[in-house]
Amino acid sequence: MRFLHLSDLHLGKRVNEFSMLEDQAYILKEILNIIDEQKVEAVLIAGDVYDKVIPPAEAVRLLDDFLTRLAARELPVFLISGNHDSAERVAFGSRLMSSRQIYLSPVFESDVEPITISDRYGEINIYMLPFVKPSLVKRVYPEEEIITYKDAVNVINDKKFNINEDFDILLKKKNETDDDAYTTKNTLIQLNYDKNDIIRNLKELKISEYIETLTDVKNVYSPQFWVFIKRINLKQVYIKVKIRSIQNRKIFCISFHFARFQVNNFPYG
Repeated sequence: MRFLHLSDLHLGKRVNEFSMLEDQAYILKEILNIIDEQKVEAVLIAGDVYDKVIPPAEAVRLLDDFLTRLAARELPVFLISGNHDSAERVAFGSRLMSSRQIYLSPVFESDVEPITISDRYGEINIYMLPFVKPSLVKRVYPEEEIITYKDAVNVINDKKFNINEDFDILLKKKNETDDDAYTTKNTLIQLNYDKNDIIRNLKELKISEYIETLTDVKNVYSPQFWVFIKRINLKQVYIKVKIRSIQNRKIFCISFHFARFQVNNFPYG
């Protein structure tokens, strides 16, 4: 996917009491021309949209015009507040604007959930983390030691975990019978596998073995499931996993069993 990455627009900026709005309006028109010429597929505006927390009305109108023109092109736009912005003001109307693919970064209150878009190659997750102060992140994660800005960002972005320890597997699902050869439990018995063998195979997964991404129909806000088909002992093994939230960093393996049907469609195979 071809992104256009913008940042530090600082709309409404004044230099020696001289307004830069006319120049900024010209630059935004030039950006629209670049979008059209380069066949841009998504626009990322990463911080400092405005020059001040309370921007002048003219700057707000200029941004409104720019976003309206982007929406007319039916491009997804991701606008993230920076340290010069008010996160609350930038986030205003976000649920309404998302219906036009104008996505505004939220006020940071918990885990940053991704916005998922897709192109001909698959799905892309965009994490819209706004500028955050250590004190704000500390309120969300009181158990963490957060003093500096670097500490704050590291806590939010920390996806490190030890798969050998932070791993769960569902051995039996509801309605499964003991004589079903296509269950995780019976597959592990036939393969003579234990937990360590499953972990080893998960570590060895390749993008060419990826099949699809699924959403939990019972809870659309929960982490998505990733599905793979891996050939083990000349048989296809169906693997479905998900990574839980930041507070509960675990890989959860829902399925690890022989495939009931032959799978031939590998998007990246």
